[in-house]
Amino acid sequence: MATFAGRLIDAANNYNNSLPYDLPPLSIDVQMGDAGNFTLATADTMAPGQYNSNSFAAALLDNVGAQSDVVALQTYVAKQGYAAPGLEQPVPQKYFHK
Repeated sequence: MATFAGRLIDAANNYNNSLPYDLPPLSIDVQMGDAGNFTLATADTMAPGQYNSNSFAAALLDNVGAQSDVVALQTYVAKQGYAAPGLEQPVPQKYFHK
């Protein structure tokens, strides 16, 4: 398939599906006020060697030569005040059969 969408589909079909899906590390924000509240949150980046769906998407884009789109996504997400853990750590290309 010569289209961009077709190249993405081919790359996705070449993934060997051998990595476990991980969540970003948890962080605890302790606020010891009158109620002694605390909140759980996730980190803005994945732990080394851990991957999620954003890691997969970043790897697919990289696989088809669209690495600049990953950078654009990271920039957009940051400007919106959000995080997308995993974009910074694409699934290694060795997990995609060529």
